[in-house]
Order: sequence, then structure tokens, then C-alpha cells
Amino acid sequence: MGDLAIALGDALTATALFGSVAVVVVLESMIPLRSSGVVPLLRWLNHSVLSIFNQWLQLICWPLIIALYSKLPISSHEGLLSEISAGPWVSFWVTLVSLEFVGYWWHRLSHFVPWLWRLHAVHHSDTEVDATTALRHHPGEVLLGSFVNLGVIMFLGTQPITALGCSLLSLSMDAFTHGNLSLGGVGRWLRYLLVTPNFHRVHHSATLPYTNRNFSNNFPLFDCLFGTAVCWSRQQQMTMPLGLEYFRERRAVGLDRLLLQPLLPHEIPKKGEVLREQVRTGKNT
Repeated sequence: MGDLAIALGDALTATALFGSVAVVVVLESMIPLRSSGVVPLLRWLNHSVLSIFNQWLQLICWPLIIALYSKLPISSHEGLLSEISAGPWVSFWVTLVSLEFVGYWWHRLSHFVPWLWRLHAVHHSDTEVDATTALRHHPGEVLLGSFVNLGVIMFLGTQPITALGCSLLSLSMDAFTHGNLSLGGVGRWLRYLLVTPNFHRVHHSATLPYTNRNFSNNFPLFDCLFGTAVCWSRQQQMTMPLGLEYFRERRAVGLDRLLLQPLLPHEIPKKGEVLREQVRTGKNT
């Protein structure tokens, strides 16, 4: 039964991830915000293959991650949710908000700790942010993120079905927040409740210091609380250069380059740096 539950969870996770990306890609063809020119099939393919590899790697490494936690004192802890006798809905929201809080600070750390930034920059180096950008993560970052999230779940004592529900919601939101979508008036009020594509796109701006803003994954709450929330106008959203100051050449989208990118020369984004002419003009080489 345990193996069957794990297999079902993996299947649901893959379905939520790729299914939500597919839905948003269709919406992007109908209500795009930014003109992307030709359909970037090779880029989409590389992102998809990278994500499939990450899913496989997680499946292989998950028993090791669990074994590592079994050696820690937290493994004998029943969990906070059990101690307060939380019901299913309370457990769901406490887990979701806790993962959001920890994810916010983990995301901020990933921008300022050099070796974490090397991994996270693979995601940020995409110069055409769309739904498939949600698939573009280095395997090292994926495994570290899984380790951090499992720690939160074990500390809370969240039931597997509840943890799965939070994961499916976050994966679906990830595709939406990276979407090249024009939401019009809906987006203006939705941004107060959820991280919208316009809100998150600022985080993918190549113009510093905005790369270090809007860190939230699902809800803008913690960006608002900790002073990192920024909103840009529609015109700014349509014209701003995306990606980083570096890794802007066309070959950087190759699967081999994405995997090797952390080993190549990097720069940590810092407030007040002047962008190169290449980024200011929004041109790729």
C-alpha cells in the first residue's frame, strides 16, 4: 500500500506540473502580454526534459532524504499539528502558510548565498519568461528545496494527503505565476490575493535591484510584510528586459548548458549595479 501511495503521489505531482503548464501555454497563445515572436519549441523541449530529469532524480533521492531526517531529533517529534489537535482544513492552511513563509526566506537566501545563487540562477537566466520557466530548475536546487520542505512538513507533522494537496496547489500556481498572460482588470484585484504573473515577472527583471524583489511563491503576503513587494505598470511589464546580465547568449538555453551553468562564472545580483547595454536594450546575442 505504501509503494502504491507513493506511485500515485508521483503521478499526481507530474500531472499537476505538466498539466498546469500545458493549460497556461494555451492561455498564453490567446491572451499574451508580451510578444514572443516565433514559438520557442527547442526552449520548451529543453525545459521539459530538464523537469522530467528532476522528477526522476527526486524519486531516486527521496528515500535518502527521508533517511537523513530519520537520524535527526525531529523524526521522533509528533508534530505541532498533532499537539494542537488540528483538523484537516486547519492542517492544510497551517501547512500551506508555513511552507510559504519558509519558501519566502529560502528564496531570499538563494539570491544572496553565492553557492545557492549559482543553482537558482539557472531559473533566472531565462530571457523569455513563460509557463515553461516553471520547469526550469537545476537538479541541485530541486533536491535542496525538497529537503527544506520535508523539514517543515515533519516539524508540523502534516499528514501525507495534506502535504500532497499543498504540493499540487503550489505546482499549479508556479505555472500560472510564470505565465505570459494579460489578465486585464482581473489581474489588478487578483494581485491582492495571489502572486500574479505581473507581480512575479518583476522578480525576473534583468534590471537590478528588482531581481531581489517579489520573492513570494503563492501569496504576496510576506513580500508586503517584509518590504520586498514592487508593482510595475503594464507598459513597464511589456518592455522590461528579462533574465540576467549574463547567460544571455542563445546557446545558454541548451540542456547541457543549463546543467553545467552553476560551474560557470557568475555574478551575485547586488543593489545599484549598472546593467550592460545588452540588457538595457533587451537584445540577446
